[in-house]
Amino acid sequence: MASPDSKICDIDRARIAKNIVDWKDLSPYLGLNAAEIKEVKESDSGNFLQQKCEAIRKWQQKNGDDATYAAFIVVATVAENKELADYVRELVVGARDEQQCSHTEKEGLLSLVMALTKELKEKETMLQAKKPTTLPSNVKYSLPINWKDITGDGTLPVPMEGAQAVVIGKKVYIGGGKSSEKNVLEYNEGKWQVLRPSPPVSLFGMAVVHNRLIVIGGEFKKNDITNEVWVRAEGKQRGDNWDQPYPTMNLAKVSPSAIGYKNWVVVVGGRGKSEDGIKPENRVEVLDTSTKEWFWAPPLKKDAVRPSLAAVKNILYIASGRSVACIFLPILVSDAISKKENPLISTSEWQLLPDTKCYDPSLVCFDDNLLAVGQWDRAVETIAMYFSQTREWLEVANLPTPRRGCTCIQHPTDLMVIGGRDYKHKDIVTTEFGELENICKM
Repeated sequence: MASPDSKICDIDRARIAKNIVDWKDLSPYLGLNAAEIKEVKESDSGNFLQQKCEAIRKWQQKNGDDATYAAFIVVATVAENKELADYVRELVVGARDEQQCSHTEKEGLLSLVMALTKELKEKETMLQAKKPTTLPSNVKYSLPINWKDITGDGTLPVPMEGAQAVVIGKKVYIGGGKSSEKNVLEYNEGKWQVLRPSPPVSLFGMAVVHNRLIVIGGEFKKNDITNEVWVRAEGKQRGDNWDQPYPTMNLAKVSPSAIGYKNWVVVVGGRGKSEDGIKPENRVEVLDTSTKEWFWAPPLKKDAVRPSLAAVKNILYIASGRSVACIFLPILVSDAISKKENPLISTSEWQLLPDTKCYDPSLVCFDDNLLAVGQWDRAVETIAMYFSQTREWLEVANLPTPRRGCTCIQHPTDLMVIGGRDYKHKDIVTTEFGELENICKM
């Protein structure tokens, strides 16, 4: 009988592999990046069972002693693969323990493990000779954005600086930020309007889960901050159309940044309330909207006062100051759930990326590209893009209007650049729309 906290043995790894329908669907939750997925595919293109074993083995290699039966159950659960989670659970409780394994099954599984081990050694030797990708230094990279001239369209009814924006269907919502106004704005059919009523807070975070607008934390009045959560109820015809179906955060926060992922809301940074007052925060919380529970997730390596979040292909990026860090969203969520059972467990951490040239830029995922737009301390026109293969930021485009503290979002195919201030610190209440043609070299 296996212990939940023990590492998955070779025999059980092969058993689990046989119960995986498509390992490529599971690979993001195992924390495999694009290069590792390619390596798994090349391990044996004609043997899908061996590919499944290799995918699990890579997960074990990345997580070491934390690659336990319990951790794999969490991975399968987060991936919404109940059958696989139940199967591994059966291995733990002994329904399929070693004594029930037939001699033929043992020989077949051991043969698979030995063949896989031999091939892995040969492949690892070959991979060590590979060199990292580099971009030619004499090539200028650009992101050709066609900025549209839409006169009178997209004017904000109230100024917005350092706010957060989310998309639900054809509508865009923006709120929070530096403004002391307790407003959420809605953009629909070419016009902005103030939602009436809005939650009774300013400096809040916003996220979307299952097309529901969620407002998190914020400030009732100066230094009176909250850990409450509001959800917009579309069906109500009159009265207060904001519900509070979820419990409060563990920590009251002002100016946090938030993002929705499947059933979860991830809340990062801002300034939190403590015995010493309201201090910059590096702690991260995750709300499971299905169970209505809050979990602590791996903290940031640095405090993030005005963080900006963006997710690109399940990788969550955060910018604060000139620092940028990232973490794989499925692993962050599974780690948070694991910590609920055992606070000492930690299978993931934020990885620092090269600094941006801009201070507190607005991050945005634009056609699967990570862009850093503008900055906080002064108005600039710079748009930089992150090249993951070389781990560097390159300036690829310019804004029509230099801005500081602007907010960016993609909707539906346009890059919307909203609000902020100009170089004279005057409010900008316009919205600019840029359409991406395609990525090219110049």
